[in-house]
Amino acid sequence: MDISFDKVRGHFGFGCMRLPGGGAESADAEFCAMIDAFLDAGFNYFDTAHGYLDGNSEKALKRCLTSRYPRERYSLTDKLTTGYFHCEADIRPFFESQLEACGVSYFDFYLMHAQSAARFEEFKRCRAYETAFALKEEGKIRHVGISFHDRPEVLDQILTEYPQIEVVQIQFNYMDYEDPVVLSRRVYEVCRKHGKPVIVMEPVKGGRLVELPKDAQAALDTLQPEGARPSNASYALRFAAGFEGMFMVLSGMGSTAMMEDNLRTMTDFQPLSARELEAIEGVRRAFYGKNLIPCTACRYCTAGCPMQIPIPDLFACFNSKQAFDGRRGRLQLHRVRPVRGHLSPASAGAQTAENRRGGIRMSRGTVLLYNLRETEKRMGIKLCLFRLGISCRDVPPEDFGHPLGYLLEQPGFVPAAAEESFDDEMMVLYDLPSALFSSLLDALRAARVPVALKAVGARPGCRWPSRPWSRSTTLPGPPPASTGSWPRSTRP
Repeated sequence: MDISFDKVRGHFGFGCMRLPGGGAESADAEFCAMIDAFLDAGFNYFDTAHGYLDGNSEKALKRCLTSRYPRERYSLTDKLTTGYFHCEADIRPFFESQLEACGVSYFDFYLMHAQSAARFEEFKRCRAYETAFALKEEGKIRHVGISFHDRPEVLDQILTEYPQIEVVQIQFNYMDYEDPVVLSRRVYEVCRKHGKPVIVMEPVKGGRLVELPKDAQAALDTLQPEGARPSNASYALRFAAGFEGMFMVLSGMGSTAMMEDNLRTMTDFQPLSARELEAIEGVRRAFYGKNLIPCTACRYCTAGCPMQIPIPDLFACFNSKQAFDGRRGRLQLHRVRPVRGHLSPASAGAQTAENRRGGIRMSRGTVLLYNLRETEKRMGIKLCLFRLGISCRDVPPEDFGHPLGYLLEQPGFVPAAAEESFDDEMMVLYDLPSALFSSLLDALRAARVPVALKAVGARPGCRWPSRPWSRSTTLPGPPPASTGSWPRSTRP
């Protein structure tokens, strides 16, 4: 397919999911100034969706962009999002309402939003793609594309069934490039296979690649003397923009300072050097060692949460605790504003105390990991555990002789002498409720991260060191006196 986007200027786009003041009219002066600077720098691509900022993103663009500039000065992208239509007949009225909200008569790009295997089937049932192609024929859309959040084989299916798709928007940054869940590299490769230009979202991973933990920051600090050092965000933008086929790199800029920094990077764009890529790899290794939750704060989850729990804010608290220090995480937690249906930290503590008085089981278990040397497999397992709320710990070989209770930080257990190690990969799943155990096995199978041995532990086995656990799938108590050892388990 010969795809040309002549109207678009530059390869840097203004993502409007995060705006000054959340898109409120009170912040229009700053947003107008940012738009002016963006256009004056030679860029003109703007990206929005109806659900961004609770509908305020489209309205802010109308007030600050489309009512102030002629139509030929900018390229505007909007999206068709599930939840705003339920059948084919709903799509056109919704589309027209988006045109009105943005103050335009057509969209330069219109994307089928957040496509996944399930959403793709829903869009097909409602003939969403066919409707978008018809709107293109009518001149109300210039280019039809998709934004995508799923496995590469799903993207391959979509692009095979609908080769008319002109552009694909994917999550792509140096942390997600080899991530076993996001799979940015493999998704990107599917785009290249089908010859589709790529729009990058979340190049700075929702801001997580701006303020780095000390050990991650140290990897970048080796590159330049302090006075001449580029921003952390600039390294992330340059990583994403440096790949072939990257038509557009979006940045959600919530302030003038962010805008100015991004413009300095992208106006005179230079790909990362080999030395800089090596430093980026050091940042990635440092992050992987901290067991962080891979949240970009897109807030799609809060929009669908019936209790309106501020999930990204709570994840941010956890990540701050893991990446920096516990005090910082606690301070951040107390700044999280309670909303309808959400417990404040004080009431959450009271609820926890009430649960304990009532005897409610709060444990979600712990998993110990042994000899998982492959980074991709280890991170895939940890992501599955985090998503299920299960704590985990890597056990180094020098700790194999300690009782399991000591490794689990249970009271009354002390370290023991070193014991002969073993080379098998192993997971010890301790104190997991049965339903959660089944969910974990399903998640591991879906993520394709098999482990040779899995041992299921109970409290009586806590006094035993690690090696006996590699010989049996279940340890109800001490080994039989007649044999003094555990029978070797059958490997799944």
